[in-house]
Amino acid sequence: MADKTYVGKGWQKTFKNGGSVINISINRDALNGLEPDQYGNISLVVGGRKEVDAKSKATHWVAIDDYRHAT
Repeated sequence: MADKTYVGKGWQKTFKNGGSVINISINRDALNGLEPDQYGNISLVVGGRKEVDAKSKATHWVAIDDYRHAT
């Protein structure tokens, strides 16, 4: 399994009513040079961090989804 290519960070916001959203920030320079799929998309995956980033307070990471389904 290849190392993940991280391209952004995410922050979870929980509301008083119990709902929540994850806001993500993508580094455009990290996406330069990537080849989109046949539909023009670049697939990303978002996952929870084991520990909150002390500097940015990020609770999630964003990486290139490089998983390839068997054909």
